Amino acid sequence: MSIYLVRFTPLEPYFFGNEKTFGYGSVKNKTYYVESSELPSQTGLFGTLRYCCISRPGKNYEIDSREIGSESFNIQSPCMQTFGKIHRMSPFFAAKGKDLYIPVPADHKKGELYHPFLKYADSLTERGSQRLPLDYKCKDGVQSGFMQITGADRGRVYLNFGKDSILYRVERTGINTLKKEQGLFRKICYMLKPGYSFAVLADIDKQVKGRIAYMGRDKSVFRVTFEPAENLFEIKSEKYEDYYSALAEMIRQYLKKTPAPGKIQIALSDLYIPDRVEKIYDNCSFACVRTGNFRSFTTNYSADRFENRFRRGARLQTMIRAGSIFMLKDGTDSLLSQWEQSETFRNAQQIGYNLMISND
Repeated sequence: MSIYLVRFTPLEPYFFGNEKTFGYGSVKNKTYYVESSELPSQTGLFGTLRYCCISRPGKNYEIDSREIGSESFNIQSPCMQTFGKIHRMSPFFAAKGKDLYIPVPADHKKGELYHPFLKYADSLTERGSQRLPLDYKCKDGVQSGFMQITGADRGRVYLNFGKDSILYRVERTGINTLKKEQGLFRKICYMLKPGYSFAVLADIDKQVKGRIAYMGRDKSVFRVTFEPAENLFEIKSEKYEDYYSALAEMIRQYLKKTPAPGKIQIALSDLYIPDRVEKIYDNCSFACVRTGNFRSFTTNYSADRFENRFRRGARLQTMIRAGSIFMLKDGTDSLLSQWEQSETFRNAQQIGYNLMISND
C-alpha cells in the first residue's frame, strides 16, 4: 500500500460546471454568460483519480471492479462504498514543488500573513446571544484565496485575483453561428499560475503511472502525476497514524501560533452534513461560513450510447465550503461529533469531505 501525492496540473484554462448553462433568448434558467467554479470538486478529482487507476482505460468502459470498485461515488449512500485498490483520498489543496496551500480561513483580514479576527463582542441575534467580530470590515468582506502551510513563507496568504494570486480568470467570447439573433456568448474560465497544481494525498494499493486526463464541462486537459508522499513532508509520518494525520498536524501547529479569542474549528474540506445541517450552529458562538451548490453525477456503465452514460443527480445540495470557521461554545469539543457515526458521513470522509481541524 502506498500513499501518493497526486498533482492535477491544468495545461489550459479550465471550466468546472455549475448550475448555469448556456442558452439563448428566453430559455428558462439558461444564460448567454456562464462562469466556471473557481476550484474543482472532491468528486471530480476522485473520478479522475479512479480513471488513472484503470490499467487499460478505453471507450468501452471495460472496468475491473478490483481496481476501482463497481459503482460511482454516491454522497447520499447509506452505507460505506468500496473502490477497489483506492482506499482513501484527502481534501484537495494547491501545491508548488514541496510548498502546500490550503483555502485561507474565512476569518482572515487583509494582509500578507494570515491574520484572523481578534476582537469580539456579544450581540443579541435571532439565534440568541452570539459573538460578532468588531474588526470585521464590510467593505473588505470575507476573503478567499490560499494560505501557505509549508516552507519558509508559512502563513502567507494569496488572495484570489490580487497581485500575488495563484488563480486568475480567462474570459472567452464568441458567436453561436447557428443563432441569427442573440447568439453572443461569454464564458469565464480559470487557470493556475505556472508551477502550481491542485493536489491530494491518495492511499492506493498499486503502482500508478501519471497520464493526461480531461476534467470539467469542457474536458480541459490536465496532467496527473503520482509521487511518494515521503518526499513531501517536513515531519515524518512515523510520529503520527499516517500521512493524513501528519498533514493535519502541520496545519494545527501553525494555527496554535496564531492568536485566537477562543477555540476555533476550521473546515479543511467541504462539509456534507447528511441531515439537520442547522445543528452544526447550535454549539457555535460565531461562524463565518462559505457555501456552495453540489449536484452529483453517476456513470451508467451498461449504457450503449455515450450520451446516456452520465446521470445528473436530481437533488441540488448545499455544501459548507473549505475555509469556513466556527468558534465553539465552552464545553464543546467538536461540531461534527453528532454525525461521526453515520455511515453516510463516513462514506463521504473517505474521498476527502468532512474534515475539520482545531486550533488547540
